[in-house]
Amino acid sequence: MDPTVPTRDILWNIDIAEPYRTILMAVLSIIPIVFIAMALRRRWQLWQAIGVEEKFPPREEWGRRAQRVLKHVFATKRITRRRYAGTMHTAIFYSFLLLFIGTIIVAIQHDLVRPLLGWNFFKGNFYRIFSLVLELAGIAGIIGCVMALYRRYVTKPDSLGGLLKWIPSIWILLVILITGFVIEGARIASHPEQTYEKIWSFVGYAFSLAIPQGSAPVLHGMLWWFHLAISIAFLCTFGSVVMGHIFTTAVSVFMAREIPSGATPSPIEDIEEAETYGVLTLEQFNQRHLRDADSCVECGRCQTVCPAWTTGKPLSPKKIVRSIREGWRPLAEMALAGQELPGEDDRPELVGELITADELWSCTTCGACEQECPVMIEQIEKIVDMRRGQVLMKAEFPEELQILFNNLEQSGNPWGKSPEERLDWANDLDFEVPIIDEDNAKEIEYLFWVGCAGAYDARSRGITQSFARLLNKAGVKYAVLGEMETCTGDSALRAGNEYLYQILAQQNIETLNDLGVKKIVTACPHCFQTLGKDYKGLGGDYEVIHHSQLLEELIATGRLKAGTEKVPGVAAVHDSCYLARHNGVTEQPRNVVAEATGALPVDPERNRDKGLCCGAGGGRMWMEENLGDKNINIERTEELLGTGASTVVTSCPFCKTMLSDGVKACGKDDSVKVMDIAEMLAATDKKGAE
Repeated sequence: MDPTVPTRDILWNIDIAEPYRTILMAVLSIIPIVFIAMALRRRWQLWQAIGVEEKFPPREEWGRRAQRVLKHVFATKRITRRRYAGTMHTAIFYSFLLLFIGTIIVAIQHDLVRPLLGWNFFKGNFYRIFSLVLELAGIAGIIGCVMALYRRYVTKPDSLGGLLKWIPSIWILLVILITGFVIEGARIASHPEQTYEKIWSFVGYAFSLAIPQGSAPVLHGMLWWFHLAISIAFLCTFGSVVMGHIFTTAVSVFMAREIPSGATPSPIEDIEEAETYGVLTLEQFNQRHLRDADSCVECGRCQTVCPAWTTGKPLSPKKIVRSIREGWRPLAEMALAGQELPGEDDRPELVGELITADELWSCTTCGACEQECPVMIEQIEKIVDMRRGQVLMKAEFPEELQILFNNLEQSGNPWGKSPEERLDWANDLDFEVPIIDEDNAKEIEYLFWVGCAGAYDARSRGITQSFARLLNKAGVKYAVLGEMETCTGDSALRAGNEYLYQILAQQNIETLNDLGVKKIVTACPHCFQTLGKDYKGLGGDYEVIHHSQLLEELIATGRLKAGTEKVPGVAAVHDSCYLARHNGVTEQPRNVVAEATGALPVDPERNRDKGLCCGAGGGRMWMEENLGDKNINIERTEELLGTGASTVVTSCPFCKTMLSDGVKACGKDDSVKVMDIAEMLAATDKKGAE
């Protein structure tokens, strides 16, 4: 070879005659492919061995789902949200990917292009770029592995799992990368005339300086075979439980539901004719849930953002998923082997042993776990499905929920008050609140869905009255349902009483459809979510907006302006989970606050779609919080008070209740107010403030 032309002799120093050398390399390359294919085939069979069969996504969704795989698997969008872990994972992933591609390029040159076409593209500028890119990839991989080992041996975060399973893989990859550089150094030491390697293979060149030229070929040959053997062995594990996450993650992300979060559980179809409700055994889970549980890499991100875990509750989303996986796999192995599954009395109970009741009922369905999960595991729907089984099949649930269910069933609201009182909030207004009927239904811009809290709760009535004043001031043509309105069923749905939820939902859907309602505005994010998303699964299709969205629009178009009495002091915004995280509404409340105060509000550390739950979601509004080191609302209140704000601003009646209680518990109720955005804006008018 011309020493002035950058290149290298592929398979140099491998003393096997052709074509036997090429045949051997081909056979060795096929071995990991066979092992991976066999392991993945078995994995796929296990996924289908038990569980309720899932429908494969329709073809028209494949493009969007493939884009999601590219975004979250190959671009690692969710993983990079955490700086250290994201840098570590990205370095390892792209290092491996680039080195793998480099190996394929070498094989194409040596086994296809040169013997078939007699052409050598592996030289000159191509070789320079090729060598430099792989050099940098190797360095990145080593840095990533060292970071991973440091994290597991030194910092040891509590949330991190799979310690024993992951460490061997990290060490093996690190050995492969280092030996690769040493082999390169031995090759360069054997060819001192190839001076260009000093630049384009600078790491290998550095190693070559420590290797005597006379012994370099021997070292190269010994290490080359060791490197090849350990690399093939490592690749053979890529269909297994640990390294198989590369493939299972892609499948999990592709098959995940096309919704922002699990806040909308799949409804029970034909509920009147169903023989079972929810999940009592692992076989009753949808195969999607069993599969994504198997995809969990135990990174613990879900756990670190869970408000229940943060405040010392027994719930860990990671443990929920891990418990499902550990219970599922033996059963799937038995089913795949054609063995009869043990009866319910001969295996651990799903809720009670694998997962405790305290874990199950601590969830607020805030969605933080799903938002953080890089594998797109749907924890909320699993929890709601298990709650359905406990409520509807076993009648085992927190006793406070019995009061909630009774009130919803008998009175159509959680407080158990009479439907005749639903419009009492309007009695103190100096204008008439219009009620929708067949005559005016087509004339109104929006149906104002008041919600149970806005109608009955003393602290929330102020929100409803303020919003009505603002609508009236802006000249918006709206109307309310009055006594025709009943609870959306949000709390019943997320507490597992699907049957009661569907009764309430069908009643509301019938009312809305009979009146021809198309556009709805509500001040309650839970009603916003349920009316706008949950009802679609039951035939209720409406355009639903939150009052923060409408108020921002009215301000932007000049139909509504703040009064002359700006709200004084500093305002801190609390983001409702069902508004910000589940629906992406974050800036509208802040813009309304800015109009009311004349200044931008401040944010707590956890804000917008990364905000911390107030503790009321998932039916927890109606349950006592007796577990943990601290109540969730206190944790959130302390964070908001830490901003130094004189007003805590909410966009949800549940949040207002929880944070008002929190401010009082912290002894700050004399100096800090808790107000909804509508109350703040209305307070800028003296008349509105009254």
